[in-house]
Amino acid sequence: MSYLKLLATGRYEEKIHVNTEELLTSITDTGQFERVATRVLRAMVPLYFSVVQSGVNVRGQSIKDPVDGICFSTDNFGIRYAVAVEHTITRREGLERKWLSEKDGDVVKAARRLEKWADYRRKIVLTCSSTVSSDLVDKIEQYGSERGLEIDIWDNSRLSQALDTNPDGQYIRSQAFGVPQTRLSKELALEISDRQLAEQQTYVKIGDLVERDFDVALPDLINAAGPLTYIVGRSGLGKTSVCLQYADYVRKTEGIAFVIHHDDLDQSHSIEQALFKSLSRYTPELSLRNSLQELQKLFSGAAVFLWIEDINKASDPSSTILKVDQFSNELKQLGTDDRSTIYGVIVFCPVWPKSLQGLTDQARKSVDGKSIELQPFSNLEARVAVKAAYHRRSKVISDLKADGIAVSLASDPLLIGLLDPDGTVEPAHLVDQFVTNQIERCAANAGCSVYFLERAAAAMSRWMIEERASEPELRRLFYGLQNSEIQRGLEILLAAGSLVGEESIGKQKRLGFRHDRVRDHLLSQVFQEDIEAGRWKADHIADPFYSELLSIASVNTKFPQEFWQKVMRTNPLVAFKGLNLAIEQKQECSDEILKLCQNFVNEGKIGTAKEAERRAIEWEIAKLQGERYSTLLQATRSNTHAGREARILNGDVRAMARLCLAHEPSVNSLYRDRLVSYTKSKFGPEWLQDLSNLICDPNLNENGVNGALNLAGECSDASLAPSVLKRWRMMQAEGKQISFGILFAGVSCGTCSDEFPSEELLAAWANFQSSSEDEQGESIRQNQWDLGHYGLSGGLRRIGESRSIGMLIEYANVNPEMGHAVYAALDNVDHPAAAVYVAEYIASIDTSIEGKPGSINILASTRLRSWDKTHRSHLKLGRDSKEALRKIWSDTKNSFFLRKRAFQLWGTSMNLVDCRTLQATPPAGLEDEVIRVRCFFGDPAVAPQLRTKLRSDEPRFWFQFLRYLGTEGFEEEIKSELARRRDAFETGSDYDGNTDWTISELLAERCDCFSEVVIRENWEHLSSSRKYLQVLLFLATDWALETFHVQYLASEEKGKLFEHLTSIFGIKHNGRNGIKGPHQLRALEPYLIHLDQMFVWSLWEDCNDKGYFDWRKVHLDPILRTDSRFSRFVNIETALTEIDELLDRDKEVESVAYSWSEIRNRAERNGEELVSVALAFFEDRQSPLAATFFAEVIKLKGKRSDLPLLMPSIKSNLLTKAQYDDTVFTVQLRTLN
Repeated sequence: MSYLKLLATGRYEEKIHVNTEELLTSITDTGQFERVATRVLRAMVPLYFSVVQSGVNVRGQSIKDPVDGICFSTDNFGIRYAVAVEHTITRREGLERKWLSEKDGDVVKAARRLEKWADYRRKIVLTCSSTVSSDLVDKIEQYGSERGLEIDIWDNSRLSQALDTNPDGQYIRSQAFGVPQTRLSKELALEISDRQLAEQQTYVKIGDLVERDFDVALPDLINAAGPLTYIVGRSGLGKTSVCLQYADYVRKTEGIAFVIHHDDLDQSHSIEQALFKSLSRYTPELSLRNSLQELQKLFSGAAVFLWIEDINKASDPSSTILKVDQFSNELKQLGTDDRSTIYGVIVFCPVWPKSLQGLTDQARKSVDGKSIELQPFSNLEARVAVKAAYHRRSKVISDLKADGIAVSLASDPLLIGLLDPDGTVEPAHLVDQFVTNQIERCAANAGCSVYFLERAAAAMSRWMIEERASEPELRRLFYGLQNSEIQRGLEILLAAGSLVGEESIGKQKRLGFRHDRVRDHLLSQVFQEDIEAGRWKADHIADPFYSELLSIASVNTKFPQEFWQKVMRTNPLVAFKGLNLAIEQKQECSDEILKLCQNFVNEGKIGTAKEAERRAIEWEIAKLQGERYSTLLQATRSNTHAGREARILNGDVRAMARLCLAHEPSVNSLYRDRLVSYTKSKFGPEWLQDLSNLICDPNLNENGVNGALNLAGECSDASLAPSVLKRWRMMQAEGKQISFGILFAGVSCGTCSDEFPSEELLAAWANFQSSSEDEQGESIRQNQWDLGHYGLSGGLRRIGESRSIGMLIEYANVNPEMGHAVYAALDNVDHPAAAVYVAEYIASIDTSIEGKPGSINILASTRLRSWDKTHRSHLKLGRDSKEALRKIWSDTKNSFFLRKRAFQLWGTSMNLVDCRTLQATPPAGLEDEVIRVRCFFGDPAVAPQLRTKLRSDEPRFWFQFLRYLGTEGFEEEIKSELARRRDAFETGSDYDGNTDWTISELLAERCDCFSEVVIRENWEHLSSSRKYLQVLLFLATDWALETFHVQYLASEEKGKLFEHLTSIFGIKHNGRNGIKGPHQLRALEPYLIHLDQMFVWSLWEDCNDKGYFDWRKVHLDPILRTDSRFSRFVNIETALTEIDELLDRDKEVESVAYSWSEIRNRAERNGEELVSVALAFFEDRQSPLAATFFAEVIKLKGKRSDLPLLMPSIKSNLLTKAQYDDTVFTVQLRTLN
């Protein structure tokens, strides 16, 4: 009987109460049982993985064969096994005859079958759907021992346990009986991934996409540091296509890819929770403790790719982007921020440039550092795409003509994708033509009129605008339309699926569009129709959120003058957006709109515009390039993000230097790198000459000098060397020491010129004194190491100039006292010579301390041995650097220290292919290092070698590596170590207890029945260990809590039982994820009085990250000390005082509001609570400063419904009308509701 049938009979009230033993017993088909049992054996025991199912045919029917399955396998110790398998559904009372009958018993037949394999260790596996009596077990064991056979019995209960508790077993159970999985198996993860990726191909299949070269489309991806990358590109540039192709690439390299929708993100407190919500849409019964970590274990050695889609459709994209940015810190805490295209966690978040414009400058800087600008099609990709569009219509086109069409469409992926070979190739009309063609085809296929479907599409679009619904649920949409004819027309369009379609997000059905630009075209047609008819709504025109749609409508028709007057008076942003669109589409109206914009500027209206409105306008101006737009460009402010970018894109060197001052060389800034590359290539020698002049400008202040020198270093051009030298002479004349900027510029540009005195510059570096102080008297960390690390390392990593690197190495060889500083400069530089020098320098320390008792190579420990830190702070080495290191460690003629350090450095950038190579041919003399590096990598294939180490005479050192591999499969080794501990306890011999910390943490992290059972079996000698007592508290089972409480009551120093609790609970420990469920929080409730404040703080933050706000507020908030740094989150008076202090320190209220909101989000991932605290501050303080702060918080986190809260401040004259209007504009621009 199936699981669903059992539910129907009422024998199970809840899905989680499944009696798998009864399900197995209910099987009456021998073939079905054999298939289930064989799959269990293969999944549970590696030795049985290759079992050949010889007892059934391809239709699953039983066939005659001496055995039901057979295999020949080798175990982890190289022992060869011959394994025979017998299955039966015989009842308990008939098992003895079925198995042991001398004539035809299964055990007897299997023994005969294995007789000829005397050189193998012979094993018989028996499975049955019933239970087995102890007498029969004794007889079978005796039969086997007399004949030299191992017999492994898998009865009903053992099979059921595997099917119930093991993720792979649950997957087998779900396939066999229809029982939903509660644990995530690899197969289920792949199924969910398949479904999610299929849902992203509603309109275009991945096979129909032009294959993108990731090096062309995302040229900066290789330099991305950390797991999160924002893929920035306007609508239609192919962000979704690139993400889909990258997901496909990850899947093909044995990784896993998931899509996290923005609404799951909005409702989550962590990336873990968002991922869990995403997975639960497809398997609601799923229960995951640590979704990311479980996925990393399932797909060890491969990538876990998360694609956040579609953040641009969120009601407040800017706030959602900030949330994603906060979640990136969570990935670092989990130790999952290893950036590699081969393995690790990779997160792509596609965003529109306009979605970034609502961010504050501080937030923008953080996001820019993780952003990559998606590039249009390359010439070759565009040609292939055009020819594919013609091929779909069974037409052929030459390369030359395809190239011409691609150029006319500006290699725009969407426009090429919408291309109709029989239609226009004008960008301005392509989307309109596509919509018209699709409606005509739908009408022809459905046998209805074109007008009928056009009317349905228009009604749908009008309803979306009136209801402010960007992603309406289909049920709500159909209910709202009401008109049956309109509904039927929409059904026809949905069924065709070429224009609009049904998008499934789990079980939810939403309206989807072929593309965002298709949606915007349909919506803008509503505005166009109303405006042409003179019935536009003033509130629609004045609403900043509709600026984009109004601008699309404005360039497609000649609007009445009255409309433009209304626009320029109430929402001039429409005109500036329209100008860019008209220029892009080469529309004739661009001249007319340009005049409107110029008049707006010339009349000084931009200076009186609302601050947020002016910023938005400046971002539109920033897209304009050329002398024709100089009036508009000059109207932007040089100190704003948009104004600076506008100037940079138009060749302003000073603006670029200011950017390089803010994004200094040590900062990984893809945004800076992109703009440097663009301006240098676009403006060429003249721009470089402007930079030379700027460097030598005697009127530059110190910041100006540093910015110009940083920019020179980024350019790495020999033509800048004379000006860099001149600035160096000016600094010397003024008695100034070497600085970060002059060192970077000198090394980067000077080494490209034979005339530059590089030796002199390096000597100044060597003689640098760190006694200087800045104007505020704060000590500056400027010693030789800092100059190398902060001034050179980041820059050299990007420019990779061989001559510069060679010069530094030569200087260090001649001046060994500068070795540490040159190491600081070259560490983290992906260049063969740099990598070799780093390995040699670390090895030289080994040599110098050899034979000195107590000496430790601290540099090696921090750089090469602390893998979690290494992966966080260091980028991956490329192929050439790794090959240079490989040559060193593979050459046995080199010293052991050098080989060891070269291998360890190489190992920090190891990939799956490297792992398999090491497995096949480990380098002689480095066997232990190979085991370590493979363990750190999480390679499950290293288990046999690690198991050998754990079974050696000195196993204690090696238990720590189970933190990376997990303890599954190492149960016997843990039992053996605890047995050794028990022997020492019983005999009174010495036991150093070195493994107590490690094994206790491993059992806590495992947190399953094995952890409880092994502790129960050894409780007599473990009960005196505080660490194992704490494990009981973390397990939080009935026995564990009862046992802990008994020990607690008997303890004379109860407080000591709770010391160092964070290590067992795994909070803020790399690779651990803290609390696994609310039952563990409840387990702490009787003992809260004993928890030290450090643990309370850590637990408090963990509760916030996991979303346990209610429990935290009830149990932790009351016990936080009033002087705690977290009391500001739970005590309103402390919270208000904190705001006062922040405002006293920083007079930039916008900056304070942003930083306060980010800090506050640690406790409340909820904009409503942030607004309520800010409101309380205003109501209590009743000052203009408090009112301004409240308005700034609403700008960041508020909704349109929060705007009336500002009215009291207006009435009391604490907030000006201009400030209020600015807040209203900001909120309306970023939110639809």
